[in-house]
Formats: sequence, structure tokens, C-alpha cells
Amino acid sequence: MTKLSANASHTLFIRSGKVMAWGTNSQKQCNIPSSVNHKKIISVATGLNYSVALDSSGILHTWGGNFLFCNPKVQKYPRHRDFKAIQISAKGFFTAVLLQNHEKKQKIVVLHRDSMQHDKKIALIPTRIQQNSILEVSVGLANITVLLEGGKVAVWGDNQFGQCNVPKNLNNIIAISTGGGTNNVLTCDGQVISWGLNNRGQCNVPKDLKDVVKISAGTGFCAALKSDGKVIVWGNPNKLISKTTSMPLDMSCPFKNKRFIDISSTPSRRIVALTADGAVVNWGDWEEYNWQDSQLTEINKTIKRAIFKVPSILQTTMPSYQEDNISSLLY
Repeated sequence: MTKLSANASHTLFIRSGKVMAWGTNSQKQCNIPSSVNHKKIISVATGLNYSVALDSSGILHTWGGNFLFCNPKVQKYPRHRDFKAIQISAKGFFTAVLLQNHEKKQKIVVLHRDSMQHDKKIALIPTRIQQNSILEVSVGLANITVLLEGGKVAVWGDNQFGQCNVPKNLNNIIAISTGGGTNNVLTCDGQVISWGLNNRGQCNVPKDLKDVVKISAGTGFCAALKSDGKVIVWGNPNKLISKTTSMPLDMSCPFKNKRFIDISSTPSRRIVALTADGAVVNWGDWEEYNWQDSQLTEINKTIKRAIFKVPSILQTTMPSYQEDNISSLLY
């Protein structure tokens, strides 16, 4: 289950079963409804100016931007007959919900903008997908990827950059992450495979990268969390140029002495990460969404990288977050 989720300009995090939110609040996406706080939340997801939370009874809650499927007030999506939600993924204008019943039968529901034909196409889930056992779903900006039982992967939606062309003989996959036109998958032996849009080197996985336990794709870059707690990033640093300067953007982790247990990449070139002792840190590009100085703790203009503020309560550690709990936090 996803405990940490960041999108363009806001972040959600679950601590002790409660949701915390911070960042831009233009559509009230950071205003946690009281009805949500009375539930035990097990997973969160963030889209463009909206928030999604899944509670322990399988009910989906959304709030934030009213241009999508949710109004500024919270919306509850009850179970589909005897099905309940077991996993959620969101990005841009889409949220995918994986449902399961007591017989372990599954189906995917995609929430989207009804007025957009492009969105409706992506929401049409291929019959062959619905007939398989689905382990995970990941939403990109224009396509959806699923991890199937047996370590296989399937993709549908926009194929402008070949992101729906799954490599032949792709097997033994244990995790997936979909970015802006790029797909990234994690093999059972800790290797990362990427395909699709590669205009910023986001498919150029470092040759010496190994022992990866989680991947998180942004737009134009990808971040990997290794078993030793280090975060490795590739993509944007060598290709992307700042809006106002000629300096390349440096997305590498500035916290060299920290050990991380979870990461979340955003379409707006930020990375949010959870340390092994329960603190949250946030770094990346401060220009993309015009972040104010009051929202930053540090700006390094030489390498064009900022460290963003997080709520003070998340800057402190929690004794309950110990290394022996890493598996429960990541999965």
C-alpha cells in the first residue's frame, strides 16, 4: 500500500493511519475532510490538484479539484456490489482503482473526465486485462500499466512514444511505475528496465544500478530506492534546462547520509522521500510551479536544486519506524 504520494504541487502521507497533506492548496486538495480523518487510511494517491485515499474497509475517498470526478468536498465511492478497492493509483487527470471480491476476482475502474474523448479511450480497459489476475496498477499521464500474476506486464492508452510496446520476453517483474510517456519495471533480482519516451535520458538506466527495491517515475526522470537505503536518480540532470537560466537541473539526492525506505516522484520534477526513522524530505525544481521562498528551506542555484519545507511534525523521527519495518512501509 502507498503511504507516500506526491504530485505536481502537493503531497500526501499516512502517519498512524491518518492522512497529512501539504503544498499548494489552490483546489483545497490539502484540506483533509473530517470524514476521512475518522477512517483508518491504508493508501493514498495524488493527481493534478486532487487527492485520493483508500480506507481499510475498501472505500475510496476523493477531494480537491472539481474539474475531475471530485468536488471540493469529499466524495465516497462505495464498493461495486461485493467488490472492494484494494489498490489505487493516480496521475494527472486519471485515477485507477483495483477492485477485488471475496472470491479473489478482480477488475479495474478508471475515474476520468467524462467530457474528454482521449480520457475515455484510456478508461476502456482491454478485456484480456480484466480476465487476468492483477497484482498492481500504475497510472501515467496518458496510459495505464498493470502487473499481472506470473510477473507479466500489460499497457494500454496513448502509444505515441512506444510506451505500450512491452519488450519481448519481459518476465519476473515484481513492481511497476509509469511516468510521462515512459514505463519502468523492477525485476525480481533488483534490476530496472525502462522503455518509451527517452528525450531526457529517462530510459537510460545506470548500468551499475542493482539491488533496487522500489522505483518511482516522474516526468523526464526516474528514481530508484536501493536495498541499502540510497536513492539513485537518472534522466533530467543532463538534459533539462531551467526556465530562467541555462543551468541544468540536478535531481540527485542531497541527503547523502540519510537512509530511505520510500520515495515518490512527481510530474513537476520533485522527489519526496521517507527516511528509515520516519522523517520526510523533499527536493527538486522550485521553478516549475513557482514555489515561493516561504515554501523552501534551501536553494542551490549553482546546480539548480531546492529543498522544500515539510510540516514540522514530519521533520522529526518516530521510534516506530525501524529498519525491520521496511517491508511493510514499501509494500
